[in-house]
Amino acid sequence: AIIIDYKKVHEELAKYYASQDRATEHGNSLLKKFKFTNDKMISYMAKEFEMKKAADIHRRAYNSKKGTLDMNKIHAYKYSENLFQKITSFPEGKNHGMVMFIDWSGSMSNCMKDTIEQLVNLTMFCQKVQIPFEVFAFSDHFRDWKNEDNRDVWEQRAERAYDMSYTGKKIADYKTNDMVVSQNTKLVNLFSSRMRNRELTDAYRNVLLLANAFENRYSYYYSSNYQYFGMPDNFSLGGTPLDDTIIMAKSVIEEFKMKSRAQIVNAVFLTDGQSNRSGHYLDSTNVTRSFDRRGFHIDDKESKSRTYPTTDRGQQKKETNILLEGLKNSLGINLLGFFLLSGSGRRVSGNLSYIMSTYPTEQELAQFRKDKFLIDKGTSYDELYILNIKGLEIDEVDHFDSVRAGSSKAEIRKALKKNTKNKLKNRVLLNAFIEKVA
Repeated sequence: AIIIDYKKVHEELAKYYASQDRATEHGNSLLKKFKFTNDKMISYMAKEFEMKKAADIHRRAYNSKKGTLDMNKIHAYKYSENLFQKITSFPEGKNHGMVMFIDWSGSMSNCMKDTIEQLVNLTMFCQKVQIPFEVFAFSDHFRDWKNEDNRDVWEQRAERAYDMSYTGKKIADYKTNDMVVSQNTKLVNLFSSRMRNRELTDAYRNVLLLANAFENRYSYYYSSNYQYFGMPDNFSLGGTPLDDTIIMAKSVIEEFKMKSRAQIVNAVFLTDGQSNRSGHYLDSTNVTRSFDRRGFHIDDKESKSRTYPTTDRGQQKKETNILLEGLKNSLGINLLGFFLLSGSGRRVSGNLSYIMSTYPTEQELAQFRKDKFLIDKGTSYDELYILNIKGLEIDEVDHFDSVRAGSSKAEIRKALKKNTKNKLKNRVLLNAFIEKVA
């Protein structure tokens, strides 16, 4: 199967951590600390969301006459025609949903802990405001072996390697000239609004233990509080099958819309690099071949054919953008992208120029260094959020600890402002999501 359902995902994680001495106990401690740190901020975000949603409904309200005389205005009949009662109608708000796809590649290792914590925050927020959601990690490392014979399928990297799953079953009925996705790509369902409260609590604990493993794998080894419980091999990091994921996302989102009855779906892709090369198609002889990159096009029923140039520096970027445009146009969804960057100075300038739709200005570079993120509205995404990975870190410092009895109003105001600003700024995923869906 392409999708690894959350039941299988967390059954494997729970079984692994149950076998590690004190891992479950440590996971419960991590979850308790996480909730203590983030509960107030999630409640604040939920309040902001409800306020923005209510403001939007009031903005679209309209007045109409009922056809009944307003007796309080009847005395003015000689000089006013406005004698009828009015009624204000408020349109119903549309149901929103969110489907998120997270890069589970090796280059994410230095920011995976912070990414996972942001995901837990986002999931808790969606749960609180009752927005249906699905969160998938896209990975080419997850192995879904059923028995030893299936290893033969893995070893047969020939024509059928791209249309067979590890169980030997077809993952799609391809026709001539259809794009073919790699059988290696799996969508690992980390969180879902289909989960019961108990299942979500267990899932939070499991993924926080994963975050702890990514953080402690290469650090704190000589620390007195060093605790490393590792992770199942299936959850190790691999490549970046982004293009394959975009192709798969169409059917995933269609099914999500049908089951959740969401009228507006926000699809979110979070990655820190370009996609693996995925350009394969099924030829007329039923053999999987690579695209001829000297010129080819992608057809979609609801988007125009597009042709790639013979040679281009940003070839893979162009392919990804065209797939994103096809996904957005065919489904009519909000499409948000998050791209993670590291480093500083000239390196950031070069990376931004490759990611953004236009070369960054000096003002944009200064803003990125200050705020640790930029918003680009000129790409195939509705909005692309480019983040310095430091912007993902959750501020766990309570700045009121520095306020002592007898402190001046200015000192208290400063601590309050710093507390609020830092915590809001470091929750860019939540802030962006609220602005888009409210």
